[in-house]
Amino acid sequence: DQLLLNNYFDKKINLDLSVTEAESRSVFQWGKTAIHVRHLFAKNINQINDIKSRLDSGESWNSLAEDCFQDSILRINGGDLGWYNQGELDPVFEWNAFSLKIGEISNPVRTRDGYSIIHLVETEFDGFIIEDEYQKKKKKLFDLVRNYKQQTRLLQFTDSTISTMDIEFNETVLEDLYNFLLSLGNENFEKIQNDILISFEDEEWNVSESLNKLSNLSHDQLSRINSISDLKQTLIGLTCRSKFLVDALDNKIHETKPFKENLSKQLDQIMIKKVVTNLNKKLNNDNDQKKIIENYFNFRKELILTSNVKVDSLLIKTFIM
Repeated sequence: DQLLLNNYFDKKINLDLSVTEAESRSVFQWGKTAIHVRHLFAKNINQINDIKSRLDSGESWNSLAEDCFQDSILRINGGDLGWYNQGELDPVFEWNAFSLKIGEISNPVRTRDGYSIIHLVETEFDGFIIEDEYQKKKKKLFDLVRNYKQQTRLLQFTDSTISTMDIEFNETVLEDLYNFLLSLGNENFEKIQNDILISFEDEEWNVSESLNKLSNLSHDQLSRINSISDLKQTLIGLTCRSKFLVDALDNKIHETKPFKENLSKQLDQIMIKKVVTNLNKKLNNDNDQKKIIENYFNFRKELILTSNVKVDSLLIKTFIM
């Protein structure tokens, strides 16, 4: 599914992203810069716009931070995140933070977790800008800028899609599901498993189906669900993902040559990893890295000795590297 989505996004949002020389040079400089940032945060656009309006009206940053953060440390320190280097923050947050001038405050920025107003407190530059180094890294820098823009475009595309889906929740059932997740018990599940939780377009998910969707999330994604609001936003994201997958199948992306080639490579990698893992379990339960490598090469040598491998030596001699 993820591979299908990647190909879908390439077709829908990533093909026409342009990168300028100035942008790549800025990103090159960011790689040698540490930034000290703080932010104000909200889960939805209405809340962050209200915070921005209050800030523009003269309300102090620290008092707004006390209102918008549940984390006790961020409430006390004014949303101060500390010092970060390139590659350590949410990509969209990072793109906007590094783009600010010292002391400048951003407009509301949409990130994976919600919305932030970013304040660049100070920066620290470490190193020299060397043209030869930039030229050597130029291609990677262009790719990095493109990735920043892709992440921004993906969030915009997702939000635009969600706004057209007419997603509705049964708030009572949503609260029941959240309480069930908190209790980690099965005694109440039978009562609510068939209750309709979400409806969107011409589809409905009951509690059981919604739980099934949630079970496919990573531990990190699940750990971010700390309130009913978090649960709701997570489920909205899953409904959107479901729509993207249906749209990808309707567009027959799974039948294209690039998708089939990528899928084949992924399956090969998974199979090789599985074989090597099983080999190590079979030959030695010790997880020592040196022993794992030794097991692998012994196994490979055994395969070669029992296989009929022919090599065209003339072709190798005339092969153009």
